[in-house]
Amino acid sequence: MENSSTAVSSSDPLVEDLLVRFRETSSNLLGPLVTEKAQALLSRAVHLGKAKIAREDEKFWFSSFSFLALLQVSGNNAVPATLNITDIINFFEIPLVDFVNSLLMVTEAVKVESSQLDQVKEIEHQLTLLCLIYQKYKEICSQNGPDNPVLFKFGWVLFLVTKQHMTIKHDLINLFSLLINVAHFVFFKNPPNTSAPELSRFCLNYNATPALTLSIENSTFRPTLDRLCETKVLVASQGNSFLDENALHNTERLEQYYRSYRETTRARSFDEITFLDFTQKIGKTSRLSQSYSQYFNMKDGSQSSANPSSISVPVPMNDQPPVSPFRSPSTRIVPLTPITCA
Repeated sequence: MENSSTAVSSSDPLVEDLLVRFRETSSNLLGPLVTEKAQALLSRAVHLGKAKIAREDEKFWFSSFSFLALLQVSGNNAVPATLNITDIINFFEIPLVDFVNSLLMVTEAVKVESSQLDQVKEIEHQLTLLCLIYQKYKEICSQNGPDNPVLFKFGWVLFLVTKQHMTIKHDLINLFSLLINVAHFVFFKNPPNTSAPELSRFCLNYNATPALTLSIENSTFRPTLDRLCETKVLVASQGNSFLDENALHNTERLEQYYRSYRETTRARSFDEITFLDFTQKIGKTSRLSQSYSQYFNMKDGSQSSANPSSISVPVPMNDQPPVSPFRSPSTRIVPLTPITCA
C-alpha cells in the first residue's frame, strides 16, 4: 500500500477527472486488474509532478502507463499476457515511435523497477535495429527487383519468420547477414537463375561479411526454408519458384505462420509486419537517417578494387549498439514539468 507521501490527493478535481477519463478510455482494453495498476502509476506521476498532460496528449501517456501496468501484471504471473504493444498502439491510434518516445519518458518519470526498465530499453533497442534493417531492405529491393508489393511483402515476412528461428544474437550484424540471405533468395532463386551472382559476391555489393552470411545461410536460413517447405507453408510451382502463381498464397501462409509464432511472446512483442505501413504505423524518426548512414556504408563493393577483406561492413564503432533514433520526443509531450490536467 502506498504511504501518504506518495498518494495522490483525491480532492483535486482535475486529477480525479484525469483518472476517470483513463478508466473510461482504457478499461475495456486492459481489464480491471491492469487498469488499476495503470491508474496507480499515473497517479504517482501526477503526484511527483513529472508530467504535463494536455487533453490532446493523453493517448500517449495513457498508452505508456497501460503497457507498464501490463508488464507488472504479467511479470507477477497474475494474469496471462493476452495483450501486446501492437494491441495498445492500435487501440490508442498512435505510431510505434511515438509510443516508444512516451514510454521512455514515463519510465524515467516514475522510476520503475530495474527489470521493467531493462525490458523497455530492450524494446527500444530491437525497434532501432529493425528500423535500420527495414530501410536497408527497401534499398536492396529498389536495386534488384520490380516494384511489386507482393514480392516486397513476401521477402519482409520471410525475413521475420527466419529471424524467429535464428539462435544467435539478434544484433545488427547478424540480422543484416540474414537479410542478405533473404534478398538473394527472393531475387535470384525464384526461379533459380544460373547467371545470378553467388551469395558471397552479393554480400560484397552491400558490404556484408561473406563468411558470416554463409554461416547464417547454413545454420538458420536454409534449415528454416526447408522446414517451411516440408510443412507446406511454402509451396513451389512447377517452375520451382515461390513467387509466380503461388506468390500471394505463399505470402499469406507465411504471415499466418509468423502471427501464430508471435503468440508465444505476446507481452513485449510488436507486430513487425506493420513496418510495411511504415509512415502510418511506425512513424517518423528524426535521427533515423543519421543512424542509418552511420551503420551502413553505401559504397558498392562490386565496383571497388579494394581487397574484399578491407571493404567496410556495418559494424558499430567499438562494438557499441546503434544509437537509438527514438530519443527526440514529440514537441507536444513535455516530461519533467508540473502536472497540468487541461
